[in-house]
Formats: sequence, structure tokens, C-alpha cells
Amino acid sequence: MITKIQSFTDVITNSSSSVFVMNEYDAEYYRDLENTGDCISIERITMDWLISNPDEVEMVCAMLKIEPSEVTIYTKSNWGSYGWWETPDKDAWETFLDLHRDEIEKTFKDLYWVDIEDHFEDAWSVTEDARDDALWSESRH
Repeated sequence: MITKIQSFTDVITNSSSSVFVMNEYDAEYYRDLENTGDCISIERITMDWLISNPDEVEMVCAMLKIEPSEVTIYTKSNWGSYGWWETPDKDAWETFLDLHRDEIEKTFKDLYWVDIEDHFEDAWSVTEDARDDALWSESRH
């Protein structure tokens, strides 16, 4: 996979990102930031989004206060640019989401997924601010 170098730090360090779950007001603040070089992406969390993102099982379980093993016992291995990782089997994931649909719709109503890559000058500061605003967060490679 070929990616465009967006800053000098991409050349000398491994780039990473942090992901956050935020309310609409806070997500809009990060959407409107200037000079971020398109390194912030924001998506509304819907059932369709969750179905398409089984990698986010840990986040969903943390937000719902459910033990991840309820669904992670049905996993498959995946290979990507950062090595192996486990995701729930598609059918198990969809069944899990369906079993918890009411709670999911209540918990994730008006919440957004905010992904901040560290490819812009003030990324560290923005990421730290986002961590304070987030309902859930995780650092990624």
C-alpha cells in the first residue's frame, strides 16, 4: 500500500492515530479545526456503521458495559499492515448487535467516531484535548 507523506514527522517516526467516541457538539469542534491537513475524520455511529466495523467490538462493549467475551469467542484472524488482529465472525457480530439493539440505539444516539491522525503540526495538543472530550478513546498505530 502506498500512502502520501503528509508531514516531515512521517519520515522520521511511525505515524499513528487516536480514535474517540464523542457527542455531536465536541465532534463538530474537531471537524471545524483548521490546518489539520484532512487528518481528522468524523463519522456518525449508526447501526449500519457498527455492522460495517466489527473491529470496534472492544469500544462497543466498553460503551455498553458488556464483557467482550460475549462476542469475541466467535472470532476470526485478520492480517493487515500492522500484523494480525481478531474480529468477531460476521454472523456472530450481527447477532450480538441485534441482541443489544435497543441498548445500542440508546447509548450511541447522536454519538460520533472521531479519528485523529498525527500528521499535522499541532496533532499532539489536539489529540490530548480530544482525549479530555471523549466518552471513550484508544490510541492506534
